[in-house]
Amino acid sequence: MSGTAPSHITAITIDNPPVNALSRTVVDTLTAQVAEANADPAVTAIVIIGKGRGFIAGADINNFLRVIEHGDPMIELSPMLAVIENCAKPVIAAIMDTRWAADWRQPWRVTIASRFPTQRWASRK
Repeated sequence: MSGTAPSHITAITIDNPPVNALSRTVVDTLTAQVAEANADPAVTAIVIIGKGRGFIAGADINNFLRVIEHGDPMIELSPMLAVIENCAKPVIAAIMDTRWAADWRQPWRVTIASRFPTQRWASRK
């Protein structure tokens, strides 16, 4: 992942090919970068974007294999969600083409921006 701060907006790019899956590293880095941007008085907004084809395609299945095969603990999303939810600055999720992204609105309380006017959203029922 990388984070850049053009002007007063911090752009955090999730870069975990091929589908930007949520791995432990992605979760920890995203949490730290949002907290850092929130603490910076020069930053007025935070944009989260996925590099490449889409935003985040879900959990990294390799994490499940490590849990099963090695007894590693599951990734805890609560700290990351709390940092985003309690952020004093607007957090925008810039969705590109991941269809289930509407699920992010509820737990994350982020604004979703899509550059595709015909974007169709799916959510868990």
